[in-house]
Amino acid sequence: MSGVWKPLWGFAWPLAGAAALFGATPAHAQQEAAAEALFDRGLAEMQARHFDVACPAFAESQRLDPRAGTLFTLAECERLWGKIASASAHYAEYLRLVDAMPATLRPKHGARAAIARKEKAAIEPSIPKLSLVLRGKTSSGVRVTRDGFELGAASLGTALPVDPGEHVLTTQMLGAPPIETRVTVAKGESKTVELDVQAAPAEPTLPPLSSTDLRSPEPPDHAHRVVPTWAWIAGIGGLAAIGGSIAFTVAHMNVRNAVAERCPDGTCDEPGLADAYRASWNRDLALSLTFGALGAAGVGLAAVGFVRTYGAPKATEAVTFVPWATKGAGGAVVLGHF
Repeated sequence: MSGVWKPLWGFAWPLAGAAALFGATPAHAQQEAAAEALFDRGLAEMQARHFDVACPAFAESQRLDPRAGTLFTLAECERLWGKIASASAHYAEYLRLVDAMPATLRPKHGARAAIARKEKAAIEPSIPKLSLVLRGKTSSGVRVTRDGFELGAASLGTALPVDPGEHVLTTQMLGAPPIETRVTVAKGESKTVELDVQAAPAEPTLPPLSSTDLRSPEPPDHAHRVVPTWAWIAGIGGLAAIGGSIAFTVAHMNVRNAVAERCPDGTCDEPGLADAYRASWNRDLALSLTFGALGAAGVGLAAVGFVRTYGAPKATEAVTFVPWATKGAGGAVVLGHF
């Protein structure tokens, strides 16, 4: 960084000596290098009058490696950009740093300090003032921001210096959406803006409970009801019959597969085998259908017993048994509502 623009001041000299003796840390050295690169870029953009690029570069350089020279250059850039409130604040900060320097270092800043005092005095009459007040509300619980920076309660109602141009203002109460307002102020203008505040939505209230609502519901009388014995017998017997029906259905399917394999054309490969297959076929199919019907009847009767015990249904109870059979299988279906 050029010594003309970024001289060291005061306490920087002991730090420089310590760095020479012990060496600067790598992290600090990287920050200094980044700050110098940003400063050089800012100078180039400032000379090209690209102040919207130059000023942020100077500001970032100052943040990474604070120097009095960088601060002065940032103030100059902001003044040329038209950000006169920001420039005035940075001129003032630079002059405070110069005044705090040892007497031996101040002469090096004499010319720039004179420029800072002159330009600060010249732009101060043109700095706009903006006062923000809340419409019909106190500041308690309201968050107010100007251009993204939060303002405290003491800032409200006070004419504060701002840069000329447009400013974005927001107000927000806890639990409510923010309200955004945009306002433009010109050089030398003083303006007061009333800001609206949207109240947070009221929390829903529950209706009062009556004594009837507070009473515990009466438990159902299921504990005092007993399922009749016949329903248990019918249910268990029905399940057993269904198991038997499944077993005979499997046996019937095995016979069917054997017939298809050994008697494909109606003629079996062993004498007397056709009669044995025919007897097994008919027996297994008949027992499958019989046990299926008995199982469906038993389960249906058990269901009727349970339903009658634990509550009467709205619809009329009805049970229908529908046996079915095909060439290869058979069974029964229970239909009804309880």
